[in-house]
Amino acid sequence: DPHWRNPFDGFSRKPKRPSNPIRRYTDEQIKLVFSSSLYKPKTADKFWVPLLLFYTGARLTEISQIHVGDVLIDPLPHVKLENLEDEDPVSAKKLKNESSHRTVPLHRDLIDLGFLEYVAKVRELGKLHVFPNLPHQKPDGVGDLVSRDFISRFREYGANKPESGLDSKSLVTHSLRHTFRNAGHFLKDETYLKIVMGHYVPGVSIQIYGKEAYVMPDLLAHKVMNHIELPSLEIEFLRSQAEYWLKAPC
Repeated sequence: DPHWRNPFDGFSRKPKRPSNPIRRYTDEQIKLVFSSSLYKPKTADKFWVPLLLFYTGARLTEISQIHVGDVLIDPLPHVKLENLEDEDPVSAKKLKNESSHRTVPLHRDLIDLGFLEYVAKVRELGKLHVFPNLPHQKPDGVGDLVSRDFISRFREYGANKPESGLDSKSLVTHSLRHTFRNAGHFLKDETYLKIVMGHYVPGVSIQIYGKEAYVMPDLLAHKVMNHIELPSLEIEFLRSQAEYWLKAPC
């Protein structure tokens, strides 16, 4: 029949699933990753960046590129994530999309570990970036060195102890974001979790009347950070490491 038409014409093919889809860490794995046995970073940025990713659910580049002026304490401690166009690529900041412009309240553990004191020290030294030693001239790869270092530590452990599952190529730095997202499933309202993570939230209530929620850290703390239950880490060990890096922030 010359008039016959394949009913599936015009439909795109179903995308292939990646061979190693990114997975979250289990509670046991995340405790191991940040344990005194495995978490031995050699620089302040390699210490703080993965912890910030775990406790905020943010993307690697978002955290790696923040300026000291993006860490604010009013109305409560939070990080401001924003695009910044600048002729100097070192000063510029790049986000994934419009919904990525947001404020992220700091989890109480980050405050307890001394992140605000670290930022204050870097500010005293006159630095622009919270992590000044990262390659800020490469906005798309500013956190790559941190990521590779982070992954290499637990992959080596996983290779020697495969029962841990830490040798899996599905576990990467971005798995920290997946871990935060999984913890958020237990919140009463995941709308604000999506805002904290920089996701687009459809619907009139947010997109027309409530876009300011993206820049209301007190609201987001009340809805998300004060209630999200992340796996517990070795806080005393991490605090001792934070105190060390406070003496050598750069």
